[in-house]
Amino acid sequence: MRIPAKLVCLHAVIAVRAFATLISLSGPTTNNGTPCTPSQSGCIRGDPALYELYGVQITQPTMSDPLWKLTMETNYPTVISGNTIPPAQGFDGLLYSTSDFIMTWGGNDYGIVLAQHIQGGNTVDSYLPGHLYQAPNTTPDLVPSGFANTTGQPGVLPGSSNPDFPVWLAAGGTELGTGTVTVTQGGSGTPAAYTITVEFSAPQSFLSKTPVTIEASSWVCANGVIAGTGQFPGGTGSTVPEPTSGFLIGPGLVALALKWRKYHARTRS
Repeated sequence: MRIPAKLVCLHAVIAVRAFATLISLSGPTTNNGTPCTPSQSGCIRGDPALYELYGVQITQPTMSDPLWKLTMETNYPTVISGNTIPPAQGFDGLLYSTSDFIMTWGGNDYGIVLAQHIQGGNTVDSYLPGHLYQAPNTTPDLVPSGFANTTGQPGVLPGSSNPDFPVWLAAGGTELGTGTVTVTQGGSGTPAAYTITVEFSAPQSFLSKTPVTIEASSWVCANGVIAGTGQFPGGTGSTVPEPTSGFLIGPGLVALALKWRKYHARTRS
């Protein structure tokens, strides 16, 4: 291989190592992750204009941006006018907040909370929107859409026809990272009513190197869902690049300059 070609390859390796990777899932799907269309039975429970979830993406940090990024293109059963996602009215006339973004990785459950948990008009825990939590060490540690009714007795949320899909972390989880929620109107290439973006911090090597299962839904009744599995190929999943990134890029750039200088010195002689 000639020197210029080697330099190009070296530069490419450096560039690839410095850029983020992402997991992207399209919707809607069934509970088991099978793609479906809104007209199919069991695909979307209710009006797709209120409950369809079009896509989710989760992106690792980069060298220039140490935060993770979650985006969801979705419809929602009530108007979102700012960056706070309001609760929506259930069939019982009471208010219920939206779902968490649920992840299972390394045998543990995690969630990014999108809005304060409100059940039947009442706040039920201290989770904060935009923050990353590990589920509590309880059974179950995820709350299904058929959670306890407002009297505290087990039962399906009024109007829920998808009672087994996980929508919230159970109370008492551990905070692992902080973040912020931003909501914009419309989707990116989809007819979604809203794009929800969360930028958040996470521990070193979060979601690294082994598959992560994602379960996302459009509202607490899990009317429209996206389920699937992805993996960050060789990624670090850290809030800052691994030391190997810095060690690779620094010497790599120095080597690039030296080789380029030596090559031109030989061609002139």
